[in-house]
Amino acid sequence: MSARGLFAVLACLLLATPLAAQDSATLLRIKTAWQDWTAQVGATKSAISIGYQGAAVDGFGKGRSPQDPAPIASLSKAITAVCVVAATGDTKIAIDQSIGSQLPLPRTGKDGAAIKVRELMLHISGLTNDRTQRQMAGWIDQPTPRHAEVAAKTLRTGPKPGRAGQFVYNNENYAVLGALLDKVAGGNFLPFCNDLILAPLGVQAQLSPRFGAYGAWGGLEMSAEDYLRFVMPVFGETRIAQDPLAFPHTTLGGGMHYGTGSFFRPFQGNFNFWHFGALCFGDTAQAGAFFAVWQGDWAVSVNYDICPTNDQMRDLDAALVAAVFIR
Repeated sequence: MSARGLFAVLACLLLATPLAAQDSATLLRIKTAWQDWTAQVGATKSAISIGYQGAAVDGFGKGRSPQDPAPIASLSKAITAVCVVAATGDTKIAIDQSIGSQLPLPRTGKDGAAIKVRELMLHISGLTNDRTQRQMAGWIDQPTPRHAEVAAKTLRTGPKPGRAGQFVYNNENYAVLGALLDKVAGGNFLPFCNDLILAPLGVQAQLSPRFGAYGAWGGLEMSAEDYLRFVMPVFGETRIAQDPLAFPHTTLGGGMHYGTGSFFRPFQGNFNFWHFGALCFGDTAQAGAFFAVWQGDWAVSVNYDICPTNDQMRDLDAALVAAVFIR
């Protein structure tokens, strides 16, 4: 699918939609759930942008506004994956071919040249040792992406035998995709992806001054409102939203899947999409973000200045789901 085909439906989106009384009540419940959660976890800076039926309908801030850029951590992966899909449609990337045929890098001994691009997108490449988790703390305040460095080491080491096809969430997969996009772009991947997938939506991403070294796997910044304007149509109205099983995906069990940089699950004849991101480096370098698009109807984009625990992330998800679906 070309970038034009992927985003053809977007011209009519993002227009204001008046809320009925019952929808205004849902909006208030979402706001209250977010406020209660930020108080419980001690977030002093947080913002939420809320969308309904393709329109951004409201936003709220605590210590920052929904229009303020903030780190989106692993929510960067959705931008990377959608950019790869769009570049595939424009024949710049061959998603079913090996990374070694498209990204020539020095390799010695056992390597990962045979890994396919789609396997990297879906974290099923067999890469299991995520060395970025040990390295990222040393790259704080270094805004230049480290794709090439991570990709070279990753491809030299290669996948673990017998693990290809098994889902293992690993930043190195998206570091290699970042290096591939850098090659396609002839430099930094971000201007290329901004032009290809974000500019048609009227938004832009930028590299985080603090965390930009994480690039395509976790180094981007966007405001809560701008990220909502990305995920709301992509995971609410495009073919990715309408038939995600027709795009690269892997099944995780319990009805859940992973594809195009997000988790998704069928629900009442439609799909719910979501993802969390967290950057956890001591008390002075913490950030997190969350998005969800429920059945192409309600959507939220949230950012905050803490590193929540897994339980706290589940609490936020559950509180927002309750606000939307429980009457």
